[in-house]
Amino acid sequence: MTKFTISTAAVMLAAMTTTAFAGGYVAPVTEAPVYAPVAVRAHDWSGAYVGLKAGQTSGDWDYNNGTFVGTLDSGTTLGGFAGYNMQRGNLVYGAEVGLTHLGVSEPTYTFLEFSNFLEIKGRLGYAMDRVMVYGTLGYMGGTISNGPTDYDARGMTYGLGAEFMLTDRIFAGLEYQRAALKGEYLAPDDVALNLDTVALRVGFQF
Repeated sequence: MTKFTISTAAVMLAAMTTTAFAGGYVAPVTEAPVYAPVAVRAHDWSGAYVGLKAGQTSGDWDYNNGTFVGTLDSGTTLGGFAGYNMQRGNLVYGAEVGLTHLGVSEPTYTFLEFSNFLEIKGRLGYAMDRVMVYGTLGYMGGTISNGPTDYDARGMTYGLGAEFMLTDRIFAGLEYQRAALKGEYLAPDDVALNLDTVALRVGFQF
């Protein structure tokens, strides 16, 4: 009887041991933390903006349909601007108005002054996050002063530019503008001006 009990217990113990080792030890599984990707929002160029610009203007002028053709001395151009952008996808479009003082002068007729010119232009650009390239098309008009007399000059402008957001609000850029103007000097449409301006622009987006 005692032998049978001992043998039975030994068989049961062996069976339990075999089952335990057959299944193996299952260690608790610790899953690695899952980090969700952080979405980086592209810069939105929509909204109003203001700024200042400084650059260099050069050009030529034609008096009385070729009676006198001269090259203008280049000079420093200063101005301010304000505008509004709208954005749809990567496409940015809007309008801008500015006031520009042209620094050019006529080497022969040094008494001529090219005073402040009003600029109104449309812009169409392509944004790549914080960088935007764009083209412009618009109008420029102002006065040429000949001592006590002022003469109008106005016409079309067009150009190219690029801007970069330095911060979420402050941007800087470089712009080239070509202006083809006609004005009254001694007779209607007597003066033709062709002006090229390269300017550095710095502004604030609201």
